[in-house]
Amino acid sequence: MIAQESRVQLILTSHSPILVNAFDPDQVAFVARGQEGGTVSAPFRSLTPLMDGLEYLGAGEVWTITDMARIGELVVEASSALPPEANQTTGPTQVKAFMGLN
Repeated sequence: MIAQESRVQLILTSHSPILVNAFDPDQVAFVARGQEGGTVSAPFRSLTPLMDGLEYLGAGEVWTITDMARIGELVVEASSALPPEANQTTGPTQVKAFMGLN
């Protein structure tokens, strides 16, 4: 609703599958450590093997029954297929620069 009424993007993080079930899979993204050690992300719908579970389960339930290492692999794989501007890797150097800790 916030996104529909303004130009604000709200980012929530959660370890709760119940909370994740409350969102449409189009609103869910996974974050993982990339091959170079930085952070990468991918939309839920880009993780094709997880999509099959949505026929009977919510996104949060699919997430909890899937091995986290496998999700990490899928995120890294999917993020490398996205255009560079859609998934900018953030590593320690970028975080320190952002925080003014150069």
